Amino acid sequence: NGNGGLQSPLLEQNIPTSGVFPEIPEHSFCTNIPAGNMGFAGSAAFLPAIFILIWLAGVFFLTILAIRAALKVRCSVRFAVKTDEPDVWESDQIQSPFVRGLFRARIYLPSSANPEHRRYILLHERYHIHRKDNFILLLAQILVILLWFHPLIWLARELMRRDMEISCDE
Repeated sequence: NGNGGLQSPLLEQNIPTSGVFPEIPEHSFCTNIPAGNMGFAGSAAFLPAIFILIWLAGVFFLTILAIRAALKVRCSVRFAVKTDEPDVWESDQIQSPFVRGLFRARIYLPSSANPEHRRYILLHERYHIHRKDNFILLLAQILVILLWFHPLIWLARELMRRDMEISCDE
């Protein structure tokens, strides 16, 4: 019958097929797809795009969290009062001392800080400033945001923080 032994019910019944189904030209996209090669989303080429979108979502989420945390700290020291010592401020809104600022670092102390321990607290915080720990922590935070999917980057940042604190106490 000329069609490789396949019988068409439409041909057997002598029903005209022209005009019923659209003609598909030889150069159609369907002729270029090998049979059985339809993977997830049509092709495995979409997987890198999906991974990039997931990575970007993580970067976006962690960036928003970092900005939110920075704004929270900013609000907590908004009404800090400058002390007689250079670059030392006190606030009722904070619980523990810290250094804030990259180019003009300031030390923030809680107003309730023990006066007997104040000298040691200031030495500790000034050593953080001397070693530029605030720059290093910012770089570590950027690395965590960019490499968020790798668990060792989170561990490395936390261990680095602990080491910084211990070394400033020595």
